[in-house]
Amino acid sequence: MNLLMSVSQWEREVIGERTRQALQYKKSIGQRIGGIPFGLKLAADGKHFDKNAAEQSALARIRLLRSQGYTLRAHSG
Repeated sequence: MNLLMSVSQWEREVIGERTRQALQYKKSIGQRIGGIPFGLKLAADGKHFDKNAAEQSALARIRLLRSQGYTLRAHSG
């Protein structure tokens, strides 16, 4: 059983290292890695971001509510 756990740990480490190397390579050649942040959309060039009008509107509303004391759970005032 101990040997199986050791092999599993080694395999996790190898997978992690391969993933890190792949992401580092993609970054080195200028490919975008990761998701698109809320409020933005991928630009036509496929590399840069543009503002997403609908999501920007939602973010503005969230900022307004937060400035009025609202939280994610309840009104604090």
